[in-house]
Amino acid sequence: MCLTLYWRALAPLEDQYTVFVHLVGSGGSMVAQSDSPPMSGLYPTTYWQEGQIVPDRHCLEVANELPEDRYLLEVGMYQPGTGKRLKVIDASGTPLDDRIVLGWVGVGAERSQAQELDHQVGVDLDGEVRLLVHELGGGHSG
Repeated sequence: MCLTLYWRALAPLEDQYTVFVHLVGSGGSMVAQSDSPPMSGLYPTTYWQEGQIVPDRHCLEVANELPEDRYLLEVGMYQPGTGKRLKVIDASGTPLDDRIVLGWVGVGAERSQAQELDHQVGVDLDGEVRLLVHELGGGHSG
């Protein structure tokens, strides 16, 4: 399962960040993940220019034995040295969470029922980066 995230730098970024994409089961356990620098490290966040839109593709390897169900898809950014995540903030700058919850995706027979992804636009991370939009699709099956 592949996902393309579109980020925009809100200001010049002094730190290099890693993007995480996690698929989480109903019990809270992570069943698939992709943690990597944006664009597989080809274009670090320290190179991003203010206002620039950066497409960032991540693919999750979903195990064949994963039970058919709905799974939560979440994304965000963190500093690789410390693991500190950028906070999701509201318009007033109040921190809300340390991840962007995109919604539910289905595995197996649940696939047709669970593509309930919020196509969120304008989610800010610590006033440094904004997730403009995302697209789910493509990729290969495990």
